[in-house]
Amino acid sequence: MVKWDCVLSYTFAVKFGVRQGFVLSPFLFVIYLDDIPVNHSLIPSSFVVMYADDILLLAPSVSELQRLFYACKFELSYLDMCINTKKSCCIRIGPRCDVKCASISTMKGHNLPWVSEIRYLGTYIIKGRQFRCSVTNAKLSFNRSTLWS
Repeated sequence: MVKWDCVLSYTFAVKFGVRQGFVLSPFLFVIYLDDIPVNHSLIPSSFVVMYADDILLLAPSVSELQRLFYACKFELSYLDMCINTKKSCCIRIGPRCDVKCASISTMKGHNLPWVSEIRYLGTYIIKGRQFRCSVTNAKLSFNRSTLWS
């Protein structure tokens, strides 16, 4: 049964997986995908950050990011999982953040967009010469909640 906005759905059997919001979900996800950080170690100075169902790939160059993306894609396909390219994007941080660079492409030929801001686990990360986070959206959300409560 699913509860959404105080409305309950019909009862159904869960045949695999865990319920959304289950306390062990992030832990089980990381255990299931444990090979991604281990297998990417062939790519020097890159990192894979995983939490819940989110994966963040960090690499010092566009070419290394492309290799890391393919390595993750390969590992996920081995586990019968896929990357949602509609929810995926790239951001550039560092001294060359404004330089146009090559696209990160999927195996099907789609290009991931380069953006100036991303949201990861509720935190907005801003493109720039140094790593920065934005609290503007958090402030707006807080102000909206206090105005309407």
